[in-house]
Amino acid sequence: MYFRNLDNNERLMIFRLCIYASGLAFGLVLAVIHPAAAQGEGLAARLRQEISVLEERMRSGEAQRRNAVELLQDTERKVELRRRLIREMEKQIETTSSRIKKLDRNLQGLENEIASLSTDLRQQEYNLEKLRSEIGTRVAQAYRQMRGDKLLLLLAARDPAGLARKRQYLNAIQKYDRRQIQVLSRSRDIVAVTRDSREQLHLKITLDKTQRLVELEKLRNLMAGCKNEERALQEEKRQKQALVAKIESDNALLRTMLEERRKSLVEIEREINRLQQAPRPASALQWTPDVPFKQLVGKLPWPVESSRIVQPFGPSRHPQLGTTTVNPGIDLAASPGDIVRAVAAGQVTKIAWLRGFGNTIIIDHNEGYYTVYARLERIAVSEGEVVQLGQPLGSVGESGGSSDFHFEVWDRREKQNPLEWLKK
Repeated sequence: MYFRNLDNNERLMIFRLCIYASGLAFGLVLAVIHPAAAQGEGLAARLRQEISVLEERMRSGEAQRRNAVELLQDTERKVELRRRLIREMEKQIETTSSRIKKLDRNLQGLENEIASLSTDLRQQEYNLEKLRSEIGTRVAQAYRQMRGDKLLLLLAARDPAGLARKRQYLNAIQKYDRRQIQVLSRSRDIVAVTRDSREQLHLKITLDKTQRLVELEKLRNLMAGCKNEERALQEEKRQKQALVAKIESDNALLRTMLEERRKSLVEIEREINRLQQAPRPASALQWTPDVPFKQLVGKLPWPVESSRIVQPFGPSRHPQLGTTTVNPGIDLAASPGDIVRAVAAGQVTKIAWLRGFGNTIIIDHNEGYYTVYARLERIAVSEGEVVQLGQPLGSVGESGGSSDFHFEVWDRREKQNPLEWLKK
């Protein structure tokens, strides 16, 4: 309705702006979507490359000289990388599906716009033909009148005033005819622009349909690839279980695995010391906890639902080997997939993969207090992120032949017994 109230010049300008904006928007869509997709594909390619390196090392003659503990560590790392690859592919599937849905909406909108333009074009062509016919008739009549009737009219005038009025009348008719001819010219322009606009929309539909077919093919390939990765993951888990069983039946291998875990615990302690010594970066997010961590003794929620302790804080004797190890935290019974939550507000300062402990998260709670969460499968946070009490950090996985969850509390460089901090 608004369009019909505009004059011809305004209509012409709007049509041209529509064509320009349509082309510009299409270009912007292509420029924005593809870099993001390329970034995701780059990460997936790097994960595949790292998996490939591990597989080659495990297939090589070197693998024959390595013990089951080292093979287990490589297998665990490969399982973790495979999981990350699957999650990345699932993100790409979700992104691609969203793009297909958006293209479907765009196509429907373009088709509706073309239908509307086609209706307007038919009306304009009808009006143009009607105007052309009227002007043709009018010009023919004016021409005949100019050749004969005009002179008679002038001679028939009885006084100069009448002659002036008749001459003024004839001039007005001529001006009207010229205006009608100008209207005809503008109407032709509008019809031409409308046709061009419709053709531009047809071209954009063709491009969008081509893009949609590309996205659909990519989606099919991603889904097929994801299924293949899932099958590979299941096979790697089977290999991992076989290696764990072998280690548990061989005391020498079991000692080696326990030594690897001890090294990982030392690595965590080294990182805590480094965080204590390093000045807080200026780029660190500023945040203030509602309650200082030191006031939360005996009040922290358990990081996982289970409160059954598998290995307590401090020294403990291994029932099979008879050796004594020192645990800087506690190990809680858990199942793969159990949600791990932050016990207090803080900032994630480190996410690392450690042999024997898998994915490990360290959270800084200010004033020298830290908590450590180890043996995670899925990570739901990123380094530098400020987390709140109870926020999911990820889920429990399996590392070093165990799905037990490992948790530590530190006061500066001093290991704390987590049981003194957790709710009774």
